[in-house]
Amino acid sequence: MRLTALIPVYNDDYTLRFCLASLVEHFDEIVVLDDASTDDTPDVAADFARRHAHVRYHRHQGRQYGWAEARNRLLSLTDGEHLFWLDADDVLCEYNAKLLKKIAAGKAGVVKLRLCEMWGDFYHTTQRLRHYDRCHVYMRRSAVGGILWCTKGGAFSAPQLQNGGSGIRGPGPLFFHIKGVKPDRRLVERQHIRPYLRNRQRPDNLADFVRVEDMPDEEVHRLALRMLFRSRQDHLTPTYLGGG
Repeated sequence: MRLTALIPVYNDDYTLRFCLASLVEHFDEIVVLDDASTDDTPDVAADFARRHAHVRYHRHQGRQYGWAEARNRLLSLTDGEHLFWLDADDVLCEYNAKLLKKIAAGKAGVVKLRLCEMWGDFYHTTQRLRHYDRCHVYMRRSAVGGILWCTKGGAFSAPQLQNGGSGIRGPGPLFFHIKGVKPDRRLVERQHIRPYLRNRQRPDNLADFVRVEDMPDEEVHRLALRMLFRSRQDHLTPTYLGGG
């Protein structure tokens, strides 16, 4: 049984190191598509591809594909049957790695992958100890048929999972989702570009877009903390960060 991991990445050189290091021993094929990154993502991905024959790196330059189009491009880069759609900030829980083959060997053609979300460091989590989202899913190609990721009205949609869909909830947690284990600038950048990428727009070409790299460090840190504390899903308090 050949397991394939498909990973779109944009400016996540920090987390991609942890992601790929956790996957290389457990997948037969790993395909990374760099969606016009401007940081060290190309160096990180190319280094893993040089050292591991089953890691393939494809770099896209120019207009960003965005979330949906990048995933559709990834699909064209492999003929794999057992597809695990992941993000660059996912780290495999090694003690549950056996669940990868269990999921692929099951009868379900679509399985939602269970995550444990992490913020701050590798020893603390938020209240989202077990959760699912539409970007993290297993698909058996022959069972699903035509696969198309898309955006509708600015909302990101996963194939076969729209409006609840047919995806069953898998065992786990299978991956640590290290969304919050990122530098302040990446957290703020991600928050700023989210609405633009959903609509397949290049934010740096829009007159009303504020470039995060032009902000002073103090402002970036303030915005990062504001984003964390106002999250509807991740319930942080100032005491979590030592009262700072």
